[in-house]
Order: sequence, then C-alpha cells, then structure tokens
Amino acid sequence: MVNPTNVGGIAWFDDHGLYKLNTLDETGTARVTLTINGTPIGTASDGSTVYATNNPGIGIAYNLNYSTPTITTPQNDSVAPYEFVFDNGYYASGYLHVKYTIVRLTDQMPPGQITTAPVVTVNYFNEPARTDHPDISFTALSGTVTKQPVITACSINAPTEVKLPTLYGNNLSNGAQGVTDVPTITLTNCPGARNGISYNLSPVYSTHRASNGVLQTVTGEGYAKNVYIQVQNDDGTAHILNGNIPLSDYIGSGNYTIPKFKVAYYIDDVNDVTAGNVKSAIEVKLAYN
Repeated sequence: MVNPTNVGGIAWFDDHGLYKLNTLDETGTARVTLTINGTPIGTASDGSTVYATNNPGIGIAYNLNYSTPTITTPQNDSVAPYEFVFDNGYYASGYLHVKYTIVRLTDQMPPGQITTAPVVTVNYFNEPARTDHPDISFTALSGTVTKQPVITACSINAPTEVKLPTLYGNNLSNGAQGVTDVPTITLTNCPGARNGISYNLSPVYSTHRASNGVLQTVTGEGYAKNVYIQVQNDDGTAHILNGNIPLSDYIGSGNYTIPKFKVAYYIDDVNDVTAGNVKSAIEVKLAYN
C-alpha cells in the first residue's frame, strides 16, 4: 500500500484474484455484491465510496471487478451499494478481484498506525438458484490490518561539519573540554500514521566508551592519539549513542527538530596524548514505529 501525499489522493491495490468463482451457465445469470461493515464518510477523487479506519486522517475505498470484465455490468464497481451482474448467456469460471485503496483525508496526517478497517464480505448469487453452484458468501478482507502503507521518510537537514576550538598542550585536562554546540538538526516532511519517530546518533568510527557518549576517533599519520570526542546532551550529560530516542513532540506528519546537543574533546589521561588532528563522525538515523 502506498500512503498518498495529497488530500484525496488514492492508489489502488489489487489482491490479485484470490477468489475463484464458477458462475452461471447459458440459461441463467448471476450477480455479485459486497457488504462493507464500516462507516461511510465521503467519496474519493474518483467517486469511490470512502470508509473510516481507526486513523481519522486515512480512509479506505473498495473496488469490485471480474477477471473477464467485458461480461459484467458494470465492468467494475467502487460505489456503495456494490453490485455487478454477469451478462446472460455465459459460462464463467474466473477470478473475482476485490481492490482497495487508502485515501488521505487531511493535510496534517495524525499519528497512529492503521490497525482496523471495515470487514468486507463477498456475496454471490446464481439466478435462478442452482444446487451444483450454490450461493456463496465469504469474508474477503477481515478488517485486521497487518501491513502499513509505504511512507516517504523525513528529510534530514544537518551540518556536514562541526569545528571544535584548537587545544594546546599546556591547557589539556582529563575529561571533556572545548565543548561546542552542534547546529540545529531539523527533520522536514515527516510522515504521519506512525506511532512515533525515533532518532539515533550512530558513530561512524565506533565508540571509545559508549556509556559516557564518547566516540572513537580516526587514527594514523597526522592524527592525535588518545584524544576522543564526547557527545553531550544540552545539559552536559552524556548523550545516548547507538540507541533509538523517540521524538517526544511527535503529532503526525510535519516538521521536527532534534533536541539540542553538543560535542567536546574527551581525554582519559593527558599523559598519554600525542599531538595531531582529531576527527570523528556520527550519522543521524531515523526509525519509524
């Protein structure tokens, strides 16, 4: 399923003909109806009847057609009450297709995954009734949602580089120093219909001491030894690394800001330090729950 990006947008999904029906012979006709156990709330851009789901920003619509559409009137039906009739004079043994589409109802998509939708029942009648091909009624779509719509991820706007002040040997001390604010990281065009969004500060060069928010740094010619980088929360405490942190203000689709944090040099023992450049890196990763 695709989550439409605009209000009223639709994207039909076909279950690929799971329901095989032997219908009528040359002397009779047949008809098929859908029973939707749900609340109709309007129409989609193509006129289809839209029903409510548990998320007030997302509706769902249905479409009924047969694998040989030229022998039914109408050829498909997406408007309640759903019914099409097989033309007289055919023997048909094919597949019934029940399509569905989610419909975006609001510009601002509320939070919360889709968990329930209407129960859809297919009803088939031979006319006149036949004992060899009796009437059929069965559940085509249970109403229990097991797969969420495909989403468009947030755009991450983050600095590519943060420069810390130069440290000189006679000013070194154990612990954190040269604390520097990281420019604001924003997340734009984030999706709704999720229970939440989490961010993760993931070290590129591993960690030196993850429990204290300390990153490993680049080693080799030209680089300092035993000087690391610490990631701090805005209050100076150690920031979580390699762990998902929920956005506390998530209210659905929209723009968000990752809480302010800082970086600093970090030294275990000044007596072990050698001069050189200090470089580390983190990636901002997002998880959609």
